[in-house]
Amino acid sequence: MKQQGFTYIEVAIATVIVALSAQSMIMLTQNWRQFAESIFERHAANFLLIGTAQDFQLLAANQAADAFAQIEENSGAREPAGLTTINLGSANPSASFSRNWHVSSQYLDLSTPLRANFTSTPQEEIRPTIKQITVTINWTDADGDVKSITTSVAIRSPAPGSLDNFYQLNMTAGF
Repeated sequence: MKQQGFTYIEVAIATVIVALSAQSMIMLTQNWRQFAESIFERHAANFLLIGTAQDFQLLAANQAADAFAQIEENSGAREPAGLTTINLGSANPSASFSRNWHVSSQYLDLSTPLRANFTSTPQEEIRPTIKQITVTINWTDADGDVKSITTSVAIRSPAPGSLDNFYQLNMTAGF
C-alpha cells in the first residue's frame, strides 16, 4: 500500500531548515546594519577631522596674525573643541564625537650663522614661526569600542620674516 503526503519527520526537517534560513537572514541583516552604521560614523568623523584641519589652514592662508596667536590647546578654531553631535540620517539618527587638538609651537633659531634650525624652546622674544596642530576625533561605536582618527597640520606665522606659507596634511587612522 502506497502512502500519500508527508511524514512527520519530513515536515520537522523542512521546518528546521526554514527556521535556520530565517535566523541566518536576520543575523545577516543585523550585521549589515551595524556595518552601515560604522561606515556612517567613520565618514562623519572624517568630515569633522578634515573640516577642522582646513579651518586652521585657512587661517594660515588668510595671513591672520591675531588668529594665529589665538591658536592654542583646544581653542582658536571657528568650531569649538569638545563634544559634537551629528545627525547621520534615518538608520542611526545621531552620533556623538569628541573633537580635540594639541598645538606645539616651533621657533626659528637663527643663532647659528648660515644655518636655520627649528626648536620647540622659545628664544629671546621670538614669536612662534610654525604651529604643529594635531587634531583628534574620538567616538564610541555600537559595540562600545572607542574609535579614533588623527591628522596633523603645520601652519606658519604670518609675521614678517617668517617662513614661506606652507602646510601639510598627514592622516592616520586608529580603526
